[in-house]
Amino acid sequence: MNKRNLLTSICIILLHVAMPSNLYAGKGMTIEQLDSLLKIYEKTGNLSAANCLYENIYGDYEDTLTVFTKGDAKEYIDANLYSTYGSYLYDHSFYAKSIRFSKLGVTSAEKIKDMEVLASCYSYLCCAYQYIGDLDKAVTYAKRLYDIDSASGDKANMSSTLNNIASIYLLDNKPEKAEKYILRAINIERQLNKPAKLAIRLGKASDVYQAMKKYDLGLKYAKEAFRLDSITGNADKMAVRLCQIADNYWGMQDSVKAMKLYNVAAGVFRQTQNYNSLSVCLQHTGQYEEALKLTEITGNIKIRKSILSLLALKEKDPQKAKKYMAEAMALHDSITSNENELMTERFNVEYESLQKDAELEHQQNLIEMQQQRQQYILIILSMFCVLSFVAVMGWIRDYHSRKKVEEANRVKDRLISVISHDLSGTAANINMLSKLVADLNPSQQTTMLAKQSDNLKSLLDNLLLWSRLQRSGMVQVNLANLSLADVINEAIDSHRETANEKNVSIILEGDDTTTVNADRNCVKCMVRNLVSNAIKFTPEEGTITIRYDKDHIEVRDSGTGMDAETLQNLRDGKKWTHKNGTKGEPGSGLGMSIVRDMIRLCGYKLAIDSKEGEGSSFKIAFV
Repeated sequence: MNKRNLLTSICIILLHVAMPSNLYAGKGMTIEQLDSLLKIYEKTGNLSAANCLYENIYGDYEDTLTVFTKGDAKEYIDANLYSTYGSYLYDHSFYAKSIRFSKLGVTSAEKIKDMEVLASCYSYLCCAYQYIGDLDKAVTYAKRLYDIDSASGDKANMSSTLNNIASIYLLDNKPEKAEKYILRAINIERQLNKPAKLAIRLGKASDVYQAMKKYDLGLKYAKEAFRLDSITGNADKMAVRLCQIADNYWGMQDSVKAMKLYNVAAGVFRQTQNYNSLSVCLQHTGQYEEALKLTEITGNIKIRKSILSLLALKEKDPQKAKKYMAEAMALHDSITSNENELMTERFNVEYESLQKDAELEHQQNLIEMQQQRQQYILIILSMFCVLSFVAVMGWIRDYHSRKKVEEANRVKDRLISVISHDLSGTAANINMLSKLVADLNPSQQTTMLAKQSDNLKSLLDNLLLWSRLQRSGMVQVNLANLSLADVINEAIDSHRETANEKNVSIILEGDDTTTVNADRNCVKCMVRNLVSNAIKFTPEEGTITIRYDKDHIEVRDSGTGMDAETLQNLRDGKKWTHKNGTKGEPGSGLGMSIVRDMIRLCGYKLAIDSKEGEGSSFKIAFV
């Protein structure tokens, strides 16, 4: 037994003796158990826990085992543990955790200048970000990996990384950027004189030029790739190149040559039993039924959805067409659900990594906001508040009958409660802003004052609209055929600046041609207030998604969400909810009350769903 194997055996025996039975579970430990071991190491520096963890995650890849000793620097142990755990988590589809531990590996590897570990961490960070759809960060880490490859002079790795960068840009619909990197990869492979690798790079170049609609260049590179693959005699690779050549002919509108090549490639894929590629070829040649049967073998739902959609359009029997379309829509929902899960994971990663920075920045902003000009701002804001109060009280005095007077008193009590709540928030803002403007120039003072005026105007608009809604007949519904996209865009225009200040993304999902028969002002008002609330309760770097079709509008955010009691109260409409936003924005619940009154007025339905810490969804159904 050699020295390394002897050391390994002794270590494993010591681990069995030294580690508690609940810590050492052998191969196949759960992620929770591995996390527990890592916490023990981080908290106590226990090398037995570190070695046990390392054996379990490293054993999936090789039979050999590195043993940590007291003589090893903590940064060395951290770098190896974190980087290997990051790769293990990626291989087991825990992408958010993989990113977190790979970043920890980067920090430790940078301290000890271990380029091998650093390259491994960059590689898995690139892959994890690519998988969850954050392609900008994927490119960032791929470029860092390329810098390490360049410094080491490893041309083979340089070519591979350049090819990966081109692939990411192509996936991100940026073929013009991908072109530069794939051409550099091709030049390196020509110097290395490795035909198989060069064929792969040439094939990628064909894909890039095809995406750029430069089919003549795409054809040139695809033909050269085919020639190189012909040397190796790999039938499957040759068939793939034939498909690339056919794709370019199809783009050049030479369908005869394209169909001929697709058929030849299909014959090869049948022989090699490459059913995924065969189903794509058959789809190109119009053999949809056979292609559909193959997807039952491959399980590729994206190809199956595409074929079903084509069959639905081609089918003359309405019942069969309906069946095909129903299955295609079900697969579409499944694909969308997976994409949404990845998007959620991406936002979780971003929020976790930026949360501390955001808190520090927020504290800094509070410290900087001080000093003077209190009286000037106080007078202006107070005038607006007094005018709003007088306007609403004037409306209350317009009631003539006893019944209306009693109703007015009820409304007044409710309204005064809201105004006092909002005025107390405004007074607090004034107190803070009064100390702010001494160090600001006139332009900044004007900007700040304008912003506060806009906020107050929005409050007044809501107060006045709410007061009108309380009086039967004061708000009329005027139905018209509306473009939902236009109305929604108008509603969110006034909130874009507020969203930008919090780095909150507003995403619209729907058909721009969708129309509904509804009242423009009602729909616009409901969307505006729901988006305002969503921005208020969504943290920085969050997202608000507005989905719409002819039947409904949904406003979904990735914000703080609600506990069960608050959600039930909101659904029942028992009371107004007073809660400040994620950056201390005052909230009175008035906007939500307006939405409810508008929905009752128009005869719509409102569905609310929320979970604390996971955001909220408000869906308006046109019924």
